Amino acid sequence: MPVVIRIVCAVLIAFLSVVTGAAAQTSAKGPVTVFDFTFPEEVAGAQRFSFRDYRSIRPGLGYSAGYHQGNLTGTVYIYDDGKQSIPDDPQSPLVKAQLEAERRLGSAAGGRCQSQGRVHD
Repeated sequence: MPVVIRIVCAVLIAFLSVVTGAAAQTSAKGPVTVFDFTFPEEVAGAQRFSFRDYRSIRPGLGYSAGYHQGNLTGTVYIYDDGKQSIPDDPQSPLVKAQLEAERRLGSAAGGRCQSQGRVHD
């Protein structure tokens, strides 16, 4: 793996470890609703095992819910980035710009950033 990708991955992992460690975690039981979106206890058989409130650290960061099924683990993030209004249209300039920024972040890391298989919770 090129040095730049390793550095980007290391920085992202360090950032996520710090942010995750400092975020307020609430009970993983029962549905949780934020921003008019409900994180269910289960998605396609995957059980929610965590829910974190990152806004308590910094407004705009939002929330995350971790789901686990078998040897698969996934995290769903929802945030407003401090924006007062976010259009529903996926083709709106604001939504397209955010998706492009996330795509660039993933591309910069070569799509290979992992946290050595550990679940940060």
